[in-house]
Amino acid sequence: TYQAAASVSSVSPSVLASEGGMAVTVHGSGFSAASEALGYLLCRIGGAVRRARWASPTALVCNTTRAAAGEAVVEVSNNGREYTSSGVSLRLVSVRVQDVQPWSGPQLGSTVVSVRAAGALPGALLCRFGESAAVGAWSGGASRLRCASTPSAVTGWVGVQLSSFGGALSSGGSFYYHAPMQVSGVAPPLGPERGGTRVAVLGS
Repeated sequence: TYQAAASVSSVSPSVLASEGGMAVTVHGSGFSAASEALGYLLCRIGGAVRRARWASPTALVCNTTRAAAGEAVVEVSNNGREYTSSGVSLRLVSVRVQDVQPWSGPQLGSTVVSVRAAGALPGALLCRFGESAAVGAWSGGASRLRCASTPSAVTGWVGVQLSSFGGALSSGGSFYYHAPMQVSGVAPPLGPERGGTRVAVLGS
C-alpha cells in the first residue's frame, strides 16, 4: 500500500520535562489510522522511539521517555522504518526544587511560599503541596516562583512539587502544615506607652 508522505509541522507543548511520561501532540499531515491499527505508527523523540496514538490525519499523540535536558527532534513513521525529516524539535527541561520559604504554614492554606528551583523553568508552571490539587505559580525573581499553599486535611510535612502542562517536573522541597493557632489572652494586659513590657501570649 502506497501512502502519502507524512510531515511534522509543530508539537504541543513545545517544552516538556526531561523526566518523561508526558504526552505531546504532534501536528502535521499524512498520519495513517491504518498504520496505527497495524502497530506501525511511531514517534521518534530524540533517540527514543514510542508507539503513537492516531487522533486524525493531522494529529497524533506520543508519550515522552526520560532523556537528557536539551533540544530533541520529533519525527513520525507510518511504517516503522522510514521517518519524516521535518526537523521540528521540542525542548526538554530538568527542574529541581532546592528551597521553600517559609517552610511552614497553617492547615487553612493561603501562605505565600517562595520556591527556589534549579534548571530552566518553562512556562505555565504549577505548584502542588502534598496530594492537593495543583495551583498556579507566578515569578518571584531569578530562579524563584511564588505560589499560595492549598488547604490541608492533616498536619505534618508534605512534598512540594512543580508541574507543567499536566506533568510533574520536580519535587524535592518540603512544607510543614501546622494546626490553626489561637490566642486566648496576654499577660499582663497593659503596660507603659514607651513599650518594653515583656508580654506572655497565651493560647494553643
